[in-house]
Amino acid sequence: MMDRTLAAGKKRLEKLHGPNFFLSEAEGGQAGHFWGLLDTRPWMRLQSAIGELAAVGKDWDRAVAALSECLRLCPGDNLGMRSKLTPWLIQAGRPADGVRFQLNWLLHTDNPNCCPPLGGLDLSTFPTVDKDLTGPLSDKIKEKIKNTVVAEMLYDLALATKTAFGDCELARLALKIASEKNPVVIGHILGKKGAPKDYNREPRTLNSPQTANDYLHLSYHLWMEPTTFAWAKNDKEVHKAVLKSCEGGCGKKEEKHLEFQGCSACKRAFCCGPGCQKKDWPKHKKRTSRQLLISLTE
Repeated sequence: MMDRTLAAGKKRLEKLHGPNFFLSEAEGGQAGHFWGLLDTRPWMRLQSAIGELAAVGKDWDRAVAALSECLRLCPGDNLGMRSKLTPWLIQAGRPADGVRFQLNWLLHTDNPNCCPPLGGLDLSTFPTVDKDLTGPLSDKIKEKIKNTVVAEMLYDLALATKTAFGDCELARLALKIASEKNPVVIGHILGKKGAPKDYNREPRTLNSPQTANDYLHLSYHLWMEPTTFAWAKNDKEVHKAVLKSCEGGCGKKEEKHLEFQGCSACKRAFCCGPGCQKKDWPKHKKRTSRQLLISLTE
């Protein structure tokens, strides 16, 4: 039924805007500008819903195709779908395409945290990904990765690169920078805490526990693949990012992951022992109360 509705909607849009409506600008169409046209939005939401349902049914090829079409028509990703593409490509047996997608986003835009050029996900136009990426990286790639703000994009790049090409500088650098920008993700993975059951509905900031929850909901099981988990676990640079400092003011830092006990309420504050926990409690109590109040009012 959804497919029939999608086809009927496409026919209606072509009747309103012309037979070339879904084609590129060069072909006289509006692909790349769909979100600016209000009557396209129901069709776009239905297309994304078809992708989501395909993913639930583990029909990864169809899920990727639906999401790819969304990004072709709306490369600005107003539906917030791009975070799902690389995990779906990996599960479709196409991790190298996941690398190509992430690198296109990072390397071929002025703002690597925004969107690629018009055309969205036409992989035939993306830079080739080959064995050269398993060797030393160019300064351009290193600089782009280090300046990428969104940690989850770098986790995707690390995961897809490791899956496609094994251990290499690109995979290690992406994982290192991702771990520094949002250590909640890698801490959750190394602690084998399990995949979150759903997306987080709380307000969020960039690289927050909420965005970490959503990333892990999509990709945790991929990181649990034995060789991938061992690779991440044995990376010394990653361990530096997840080691906690005591919030009690003593200056101690963990020597191994999960050595300090976290606050059972907020799950964000860590202390080396009961003494520092008691010392930190008066100010920590205020922060925790505010966080709980925000959660309850959502």
